[in-house]
Amino acid sequence: MSDTFTPSPGQLSRWTRLLSDNPARVVRALSLKPTESRTPSDGDTHEDKYACLSVLNKLTESQNTSSTWDAFIEQGGAEALCMQVSELASYSSLVPEGRLSHETVKNDVSPLGPW
Repeated sequence: MSDTFTPSPGQLSRWTRLLSDNPARVVRALSLKPTESRTPSDGDTHEDKYACLSVLNKLTESQNTSSTWDAFIEQGGAEALCMQVSELASYSSLVPEGRLSHETVKNDVSPLGPW
């Protein structure tokens, strides 16, 4: 993964499929707390969380996605997204302007310390 939260094409493909087939897993990945390195049940990481956010962003730009979106929301997706906004807001206040990147969060401001 690059240092700017850019998931690989393989990650995007995998999480696009999971969003349709298993929206609860997407919610679990998004719910990964900063103090956790992996989800207990699936082993998903923070990099997976960024891929999920990218897939959801693409979903909001698409037509005819209501059933996928509805299933995601029914599994707790709105709450998981709100948690992400809160986490990003707290990280962004700790990072110098223009330096919010995967490497900065991972090495400089993560409560886990360097990963």
